[in-house]
Amino acid sequence: MRNLFQEFQLQTRGRGVRVFASAALVGCAVAGCGLPSSEVAVQSGRNASGSWPEIDERLQRAVRPAAPGVPCQGGYSAESCGLELRFGSRDQLWYDQSFGEWTRDAQVPIASASKWLTAAAIMTLVDEGTLDLDAPISTYWSGLDADHGAISMRQLLSHTSGMVHHAPCTHDQQIHTLQQCAQEILLLPLAAKPGTTFLYGAPSFQVAGAIAEKVSGQSWRDLFKERIADPLGMTKTLYGSTRGQFADTTSNPQLAGGGISTASDYYAFLDMMMQRGMFQGRRVLSERAYDAMERSNTGGVSRYECPLTEAACYPVWPTAGFALGNPATGSVPYGLGNWLFRVDSDCNGTLVSSPGAYGVHGWIDTIRGYRGLLFMNGDYTASAPIFEDLLSILDQRIPQRTAPEAPLKDCA
Repeated sequence: MRNLFQEFQLQTRGRGVRVFASAALVGCAVAGCGLPSSEVAVQSGRNASGSWPEIDERLQRAVRPAAPGVPCQGGYSAESCGLELRFGSRDQLWYDQSFGEWTRDAQVPIASASKWLTAAAIMTLVDEGTLDLDAPISTYWSGLDADHGAISMRQLLSHTSGMVHHAPCTHDQQIHTLQQCAQEILLLPLAAKPGTTFLYGAPSFQVAGAIAEKVSGQSWRDLFKERIADPLGMTKTLYGSTRGQFADTTSNPQLAGGGISTASDYYAFLDMMMQRGMFQGRRVLSERAYDAMERSNTGGVSRYECPLTEAACYPVWPTAGFALGNPATGSVPYGLGNWLFRVDSDCNGTLVSSPGAYGVHGWIDTIRGYRGLLFMNGDYTASAPIFEDLLSILDQRIPQRTAPEAPLKDCA
């Protein structure tokens, strides 16, 4: 039996990409940026709080030039033309550099990094009392059978609703509306009883967004713009397909993986989350909403086992074997819209992130009091080892400010 993480499989299907559980696969696998020089271009940026030579060296290794005239393949492959990295405390930017062929603040598809944004937008409706995380969705959507009707918004946003991992309408941004897509999903048989099984995929987020549209009376575009994008100044963050098409024009945005954004926009979101819902003196999310998002919602549930004969199965989550653990084996808890790679004794996330399959990793480390953002348009097999190497360096350089973490298995 193998575990499924459908979004990554869909984005690599037919491209000959195989994911191996070894950092050795991608030590410098992001070669091929087509720079005419043998040196990697380090673009202008800020290195505001001390020197970080080990990080400079790691990122220079991550982006190596190929022979002159050889084009960089970029997205959906195991190489990257370039990348951008920012990290810092609540009050200070410690590092801001880009490497290789990279336009600073480039607008790129962020894949599953979208889930964190989607969950935050929906939590604003919970804050105002328009939605209840634990009420059955039959409260908001009529005509459901007993099993579907019993699902809660919390289960939709934590992949524990029992819904199938894939529905064709989530990848149709031209014909369907979000309401139509959700209705189709809600007619599909459940893969598991709600609340019993973690099954990572896009359909549950599509349904959650459609309910948000229904109760707010707004389109997803307007809802996200009013509640998240405008308050945070995220002027270049939009939703479309998982490949970045139809952004801001579709009536059926892919809410689990269809975002496009820039480093500045996403860093603003991380700033707000790091401040437990505050941004530049304005409250965007309540502290209660933040706590709900960053607390494990997968304790005691099983991981979905996918039959080997099922065509949509993907053999292994890309971080299998890496230091952060393997979500496919149940060793990493999930909050609402994001993974909890480290937790405290109460199962609150202390290192939280919602990485995307194309190489976007935004994270918050509450133990050390900083946030970070690795922004690239390549492939998770290339970005995940970079991300984990960065964490290792920062763990050594930045002292812990609060109590140490607890074992993940206690909360997964």
